[in-house]
This record gives sequence, C-alpha cells and structure tokens, in this order.
Amino acid sequence: MQWFNDFVGNAADLLIRPARAKYILDQLLGGKSGSFVMNRKRMKRLDFVLPNCQGHQIQASLYLQGERMEDAAGKNCVVYLHGNCGCRLDANDVVRLLLPENICVCCLDFSGSGQSGGDYITLGVREPSDLKIIVTFLRTIGIEMIGLWGRSMGAVTALRYLHMERDLSISGILVDSPFTTLVNLIHHLVSQKNVPKFATNAALYFINKTVKEKAKFDIHEVNTVESARECYVPALLAHGEKDSLIPAFHSHEIAENYSGDCHLMLLENQDHNDLRPLHFLRAARGYFKTLLKGGIKQPKELFKWAQAPAPRRETSPGSSNGMRLASTAFD
Repeated sequence: MQWFNDFVGNAADLLIRPARAKYILDQLLGGKSGSFVMNRKRMKRLDFVLPNCQGHQIQASLYLQGERMEDAAGKNCVVYLHGNCGCRLDANDVVRLLLPENICVCCLDFSGSGQSGGDYITLGVREPSDLKIIVTFLRTIGIEMIGLWGRSMGAVTALRYLHMERDLSISGILVDSPFTTLVNLIHHLVSQKNVPKFATNAALYFINKTVKEKAKFDIHEVNTVESARECYVPALLAHGEKDSLIPAFHSHEIAENYSGDCHLMLLENQDHNDLRPLHFLRAARGYFKTLLKGGIKQPKELFKWAQAPAPRRETSPGSSNGMRLASTAFD
C-alpha cells in the first residue's frame, strides 16, 4: 500500500517539518540598524541569541522605546509566540499594536523555525523550554510584568508553559486558535484527506512512529485541556468560528477547563489563517494594557473590550485592514 506509506510520511513531515519561514533582517521592523520611529518616538529592535536545552541557537528580538537593552528595565513586555510555519517576522504587527503603548514586544524563532537552529518543530512539546529561556532572559534585564500572546502552536506553547513551569509570575496570556490535543488535531487532518475510517487508527500509529523516529517525541504528550486545568493566570482565548483547520470546539473545551479567569472571543466568519479583524486587535491591545498596569483586576475590567459586540462594518477576510499574525500549513 504505497499510497498509505506516502500519506503517513507526508503527514508526519507536515507536522514536524512544515515549510520553514525564510526572511532577512531587513524585513523586521527597524531593518538592519534596528532603529525606527513610531508616533514620533524613537524605537529600537535589539536582536539576541540564546542556546536552548538541546544546544540549538534561538534567534530572538526585543522591541522597546529606547536605544539599549538597559532601557528595558522597569518596562512591561508581551512575548509573541508564532505558529507552526511562522517566525519572529509575524510579530511585526504586534509591535505596531503594542509598542506605542510603551509595552515592549519580544519575539523568537522557535527551534526548527525561521533562523533558529534545529531541524524539527514539536507542536508544543519542546517549545515551552525555548520560551522559558526567553522569560528568564527578560527577567535578568529588568522587565517587570510579562504577558504571552500565542498563535496556534504558539497558543499551545503558552498553555503548556504555564502548566509545566508553574510560572505564576506571568501576568496573563492571549491564546489564538489553540488545539486540545495533538491526537485530536491529527484525527481531524486525517479525516480531511478521505482516509477510510478503518485505516485512521493505523495511520495515527504510524504517524506517531515516524514522529518518534525523526523528532524524538510522542504525539500523546500534548494535551492542552490538561494544561488548562493547571493554569491560573488570566486568559483571553480567540478562535475563528469557521476555522476549518482547528475547529472552534477546541477553544471551547480549553475554556471550559481553564482554572483561572478566562474569556473566549469567537471571531465571526473567520477561518484559521484569515486576517484578524480590527475589533479583535483593539480587544487584544485593551486586554494587555489593563493586564500589565499592575494591581488586581476583575474579569469584567480585563475582558471588557473582548465582550463588546463587533462593529457591523468590519474587516473582511483578506482585507488589508487586519493582521495576519501567522499562517499555518497543515494542509
């Protein structure tokens, strides 16, 4: 059954070795120099490299109002976590959204992504350890409050990080389009390929076998529902109502099991890779501004922008008035 072997091999590669994002520093805000002006204020992108637990070099950037790394001391920061085909280039729009509010933005290429070392991504298994070294670095340079903004694989990474590290110093998270378990995601992807039902379990077994051989992890390790039960910081979840890649029920289940304050924002007529609409971006900005200003916040205050009804005239999928944030290529 050559078609079956080919399918298993292709499916495994799409999970752990999707198309790798390619870019040059000129495409990041600030270009080669890292300096740029926004709202008549001088901004800076500071690039840095850190080794992860596997010895791979993790390429990262910190955007701040100022000129030097020392200028980050006392400021707050949001760490943007890209999707499976993404890279730190995806954070450009997040920088435009948050940096004018004097909220620093840090972004990275996960191991196996972009310009970082490593051959494979792991969809939330080892990415939390990459995030840990970034959070540790931000603490050492004097960043005060930290929020996490994750997209797809990055959303899963944020939830898994909170669970694995028990890091209650994180002020809160925004997770866009997470999946419940990697097994559920693969089942959905297999069903879209018209694989006979009798062959689905066999496909899952051999996909896992291939993943273990190549990337050295088990697909059963990723369970964000279990992670959600161990997460206690505020969380804003977002999901496209018409997401055909990771259906919205994934976020519903995560929200139902989340232990901290949580609000699910369903994005009308949005598929997985659609540009995120303006009312979502405003909600994200308002959420982080409130989250990172210190003090105890009630859910009503934290999520008031997300609970506001979307305007009737809103960004349509594909419009230039939205934000890509990432793209995902499981199909």
